[in-house]
Amino acid sequence: MQRLGIDRAIRTYLPAMTQGIAGSATHPLMRLAYGVLKNDAREVGHALGYWAATYLPLPGPGRFGADTDDPAEVLAGIAEIEGIRDYQPETDLLWHNIRAVGALPGFAPVIDRLRFDDSTARRMTEVSLVAFAFTLDFSALHAVTGMHWMRLVTSHVDEDKVEPFYRAFWQVIAALVPKIGFPVFPTAEAVEDMRARAAPEWPEIKAAAIASYDEHDVSLTFSAFEEQKAWGGDRLYRVAAARRLRLID
Repeated sequence: MQRLGIDRAIRTYLPAMTQGIAGSATHPLMRLAYGVLKNDAREVGHALGYWAATYLPLPGPGRFGADTDDPAEVLAGIAEIEGIRDYQPETDLLWHNIRAVGALPGFAPVIDRLRFDDSTARRMTEVSLVAFAFTLDFSALHAVTGMHWMRLVTSHVDEDKVEPFYRAFWQVIAALVPKIGFPVFPTAEAVEDMRARAAPEWPEIKAAAIASYDEHDVSLTFSAFEEQKAWGGDRLYRVAAARRLRLID
């Protein structure tokens, strides 16, 4: 970090570690994103070291064809993988689940399934938000916060390396589908009904998060607030955060 600085260090070393993004259940990505957000070179250095130390590779890209434009279809297809309901992780830690699912032979094509265009990252954020808003699942929470972290970090990733980075991240979320409970994605009408629900304003939600003893309440609230600003003011972020904090049902 002293030699290269934040931007050059990330551009130089992150591509080689992209396929290990699952390490420590994406917490190195979180730490890297916050280092970028704070412009803190020491924190970025710690994050890259953390990433290297916990590197957890999943099957790499380039061996199979793309067959969908829809990130939700990739997640839904996980239910069809042979052995997906019977795998046995070493413990119930998220990264142990990710590693066990990633080892299933039928999981290998997942990373290649999406056809990418300029709207793919946006669609990933939308699918992540809907999955969390309707399930309030702990693993789905990591999809929402993770897409926030991805947005921060990719500002320091060369353009030709961004797609592989998002592919690797979505592969991790796909590996967590069994933990989320194989959710059935709601209809567009159900999503609109959820989006329109009454919810407290952000100051009340933030106060509840600050008062919580669960650090994931703070993480989700901050990411939801930031992502709502970044993606056109979608109030479903506010509804989802209020549901997480038990301010609404």
